[in-house]
Amino acid sequence: MHAYGTQQCVARDPRFTQIASYVDTVGVGSHGYCFIMDQDGTIIYHPQQQLIFADCDRYQRARVSTLLSIAAAVAGADYDARGLTYEKLYEMREVFLLSRIALRIHRCPRALQVVDVTTWEDGVKAAHMQRVYEITDREGLLVSIRSDWILVDPVTRRIMRPGTFTARKLGTCPKTIDAPQTQKILLPHE
Repeated sequence: MHAYGTQQCVARDPRFTQIASYVDTVGVGSHGYCFIMDQDGTIIYHPQQQLIFADCDRYQRARVSTLLSIAAAVAGADYDARGLTYEKLYEMREVFLLSRIALRIHRCPRALQVVDVTTWEDGVKAAHMQRVYEITDREGLLVSIRSDWILVDPVTRRIMRPGTFTARKLGTCPKTIDAPQTQKILLPHE
């Protein structure tokens, strides 16, 4: 079809389920997974995760530690997919360390439940680079997470300003995430 000198077309791959099946079998480390992104960085396919019994407490509810591990793994997988592996970031002397994290459990994920995990960069706040996440199932939102990361030179171990991150421009989340703001951890008064 031609419109004003521009060629437009629509393409469909009837074997996309075969590609998705293959992608589902590719593992990255012990918690990572493979997904497909277009040239603009939009995720067009990612596998769902199923919580196993070891991820849950005796009442078959997901452990908070499991939710936090999933968030960290998905953040790593997001950068890996963009070609920014830990090795590449280390070579550039720009690595991330988790500084703060806050989550809201809307409905607690349960054993054998299949969930989708989506993450977005969410700009900069003071010395922190922010990232948000949503864990959902077919019925909707389960968990929302907000995290703050600091940029560190792994050689000197010095904290760097977010503006010095040279690998890519940081994105912002296109929607509001229902997670509490991250805060400093305060020790209880004695």
